[in-house]
Order: sequence, then C-alpha cells, then structure tokens
Amino acid sequence: MAEEFEHILDQCIDRLLRGESLEQCLQRYPEQAAQLEPLLRVALATQKASSVEPRPEFKVQARQQLSSVLYRQKPKAQPGGVPLLDLAKSRIRGGVEGLRSRPVWQKALASALVVALIVGLCLTIPALLGQSPVALAEELAIEDPGVQILLIEKDFDPLGVHRAAVKADGGSIYYVYLMNPKDDALIGTVTVDIKERMVTKIGLIEGSEQFGPVAGVSKEDIVQIARRHHRVREILDNWAEVGRMSCLCSPQRKVVALELRLGQKRWLVKIDPTEGEVISIFER
Repeated sequence: MAEEFEHILDQCIDRLLRGESLEQCLQRYPEQAAQLEPLLRVALATQKASSVEPRPEFKVQARQQLSSVLYRQKPKAQPGGVPLLDLAKSRIRGGVEGLRSRPVWQKALASALVVALIVGLCLTIPALLGQSPVALAEELAIEDPGVQILLIEKDFDPLGVHRAAVKADGGSIYYVYLMNPKDDALIGTVTVDIKERMVTKIGLIEGSEQFGPVAGVSKEDIVQIARRHHRVREILDNWAEVGRMSCLCSPQRKVVALELRLGQKRWLVKIDPTEGEVISIFER
C-alpha cells in the first residue's frame, strides 16, 4: 500500500512539473485524492516560492527549519500505520548527493515533498481528546494580531489564507506555512509554540522579513500608547475589551499589534512602541 501510494505521488509530482494542474492530478486518482491534495499543495507552494531570492540570512534560517523537520522529527510508531515518514527520510538521505548539483528550485521541491509527507502524516493521526495539535497550531498562527496585520498589509484576508502545520521537533513547536488561496504560492512561515499558545516568529517570503518577539514591552504600556489615538480612545471608552497582543521585531522595524473587541466587531491596532504612537487601525 505504501509503495503504491508513493508511486502515485511520484507520478503526480512529475505531472505537476510538466504543467498539469493540481485538479487534473487529483481527478486521475479519485480514491487517493484526499491524501494527495495536502501533500501536493505544499509541494506546489514551495516550488512557486523558490523563484524568490531571499537574503542569505533568510536562507540559513530556512535550512535550519528544514533540518529540524527532517532529522529531529521522531514520532512513535503507530500500530498498523503506513511508515510514510521513514520512507521519505530514506529517499531524501539517498538523494542528498545527487541534489547538490541540481538547480535551486529542484532542491526546494525535494525538501517540500518531505515536509508535505510529514504534514500528511500529522493529518492522518486524529486527536483522541479535544483539538488536534495541528489544528491548534494553525488557529494560533492565523488568529495572532501581528500575523493578521502583516497579511492585511499584503492585501490578504487572514481567514482566507491556506494553512499547513508541521511539527518541528519532539517538543511543542510547529511551523505553520501560509499560502495564497488563489494559487497556493507560499506567503510565509509562522513558528508557533502550542504549549505556551503563542507565536514566536514570523517569516515573510516577500522582502525576506523575519519577525521575532520583542522583550520588555508590557500590555499596560501599549494600551496607554494606543489610548493617545482618538479613535482607539473612543473604542475603549465604549467598553471595548482589550484582546491579545503580539510584539514583533525585525531588523527594519519594531511592531506591536493589539486586538480590541466589542461584540461582533474587532479592531487591530498597529503600534510603534519606540515612537510611542499608533501607526494604523484595521477594522475586521
């Protein structure tokens, strides 16, 4: 069964590389379509993103992420399960030397297949109690105020963005890949700690921006800065609730995103903590 599925996956990848659409591939294999779709979407996303040439430090961090996924992922064997992860690792290790001389996009696609197989494996293991870790990671990523603001600024509707979460190691860290809903091109990666229920890093493909946490910023101070803006003050005076706060910092800028809620209405407030001022307000 595993070998048959592997063969079908290889056939689909070859067809995609020759220009066939994802829908056409899935129509060829209707019985395996549910398993194939998430794997092929991640492979396509990484292939499309490979045309972007990011800064060297962005490449280093991306390689570290892939290494973490490939060599630190050690799930327990599932009785009666298909060892897709072991098959993927074996194939990748055997082809490492051959990949060194190939074009960059081919290396990226090969890495994407391993990531995709891990995604598929995670999705096949249902949660016995409550929300699955994969679903939780995706929810934490897309509901983060900082992630939402960055997506809105790139003209994406956060709730419409496609997501695929991959467990990074034996701990509680997950990488959530964000993809354009129109063509599944990779937008960026969000690193989530599901144990702490927080986003720890955001990496955007466009501009190769990397955002990490900002230390020493209190929620009370940020709310006071936000109150200086007349619109925020008006919202808070109408008994709006202060929601989550996301503190992010890149080499280019420092950003704090604050969520405000009033009934069914939500606002995202983008704040510059260094200058002590509100940059913009988005109503959701």
